[in-house]
Formats: sequence, C-alpha cells, structure tokens
Amino acid sequence: MAGSLQESMRQMTLAQSIGDEPATQPTVVGQNTSVHSYSFVSDSQLTQQNNVGCQVLWKIKQFRSACKISHSSVPSSSFYFASIDVSAARRMADHYLKSSPSRDSTLTLREVDADNWRAVTRLRTLEGQAGNLASNALSLIESHYSEDAWVRAIYADETIVGFLMMALWDPTELYYIWRFMIDHQYQGLGFGRASVQLAIAHVREHHPQAKLLRVMSTPPEGKEDVEPQHSPYNFYLHLGFKQIAPPDEDGEIEMSLAL
Repeated sequence: MAGSLQESMRQMTLAQSIGDEPATQPTVVGQNTSVHSYSFVSDSQLTQQNNVGCQVLWKIKQFRSACKISHSSVPSSSFYFASIDVSAARRMADHYLKSSPSRDSTLTLREVDADNWRAVTRLRTLEGQAGNLASNALSLIESHYSEDAWVRAIYADETIVGFLMMALWDPTELYYIWRFMIDHQYQGLGFGRASVQLAIAHVREHHPQAKLLRVMSTPPEGKEDVEPQHSPYNFYLHLGFKQIAPPDEDGEIEMSLAL
C-alpha cells in the first residue's frame, strides 16, 4: 500500500514548508488505521519518517482533515509534521489526480460570471511574466466599460486555468487578443497554445470577415520590467503570428496572424 500511495501522491505539490529542526511528534489520526508520519522540509520535498516517501497537496481542505498538525513555536524552525491516515490519503489522492488538469484535459472557453469571476482574479502568472499584462481584476473592470470586449475564463475540464480577453469590433474590422494568461500552476501543459487556437477558431467562426487577428507583445529582448525569457514573443511567433510594427511608446510590438 505504501508504494501505491507514494506513486499516487508523487505528482502532488506542497504549499507549506520551511524549517530545519523537528518539532514535537505528530498526533495519530483516527483509530485502528495505518498511519505514517511525514515532515515538510525547506526544499519543499516530503521526507519519509516511516519508510514511505510521497508528496502532499496541502491545499486540499479535505486532505488536511485527514491530518493532525503540530509545529515548533520557534519562528526560525517552523518545521511541520503531518500524521496521515493512509487510507484517507489514498482516497484524496485518487480523487485529486482524476480531477487535476493534465495534457489530456479538454479545454473550453466559458463566460465569466457571478460564480467564477473571483477565481479568475486569483489566477497568477509566474512572477517574471507579470509585466506582460495587467491584472485579471483590472481587465474585468475594463471589459465592463468596453463595448468591444469579449471575455472568457479558460477551463481545463472543470478547473479554471487561465483568462482570455479579446477586442472584437466589426465596424472597423479590428480583432485583438487583448489580455491572455495561463496560471503559473498550469503552464507547460500545452494550455497556452490550445487556448489561442480556440480564440482563433472563435474569430473565424463568428467574425468571418476578419482578415487579421492582432496581439501586442513584449519584444523578444524583453523590456524594463520583463526579462527576455519571459517575453511571449516567441510563443506567438510559433503560432504563426508575425511582427508588423516596431515597439511603441510602452515598449510593446504589434503582431498579427492572417485568418
């Protein structure tokens, strides 16, 4: 069972960590259950206490209910322990892995509404990417006062993984990817490319007169608050967009894709 638990939990990430010295011993959870103890360490890996090594997704409230926590009162060594009911942990891990976004997830674009707008505002890029676009909260406010704004939450199965806002204006035949991001937790899974392809498909279907889809990008060499490796320029280039203008006063360049 330990090996199976280890494999099930391997893909799950830590949210709490930091410390050097062990604190008090953890309290056993439940009765007549197989319980193993784990400690969080500074390198965000879960070390084994009873010959079982795995990672714990500490963000899942239901999983936390299967654990009893104790920690040192010394700030410099806030070393955390969790006593884990293995059968409960296995159920939580199996449920999470079945619902967690993956490369096999189905991507959809859905309206931002009263039920999901808060989740949209909580999405975050990698720290170095923040200079590429405004916050999602500001984008939602702008969209409310922009007649041409088309706003969607990006879902991987039933999990919100990103945000897309386009400016679609038939009278002047201007069609832009205005704001676009994938949350840092879900980057590297192909969601960015797939989302832009969905955006392109939407414009082609609903605005057949459109000839170009445009986007503003940080130059490949970066700019004041964005290092080169965090520029989306090459991402768009690989999707078929081409630069059509030099950097503007904000240090961004216009790119377009022929539809």
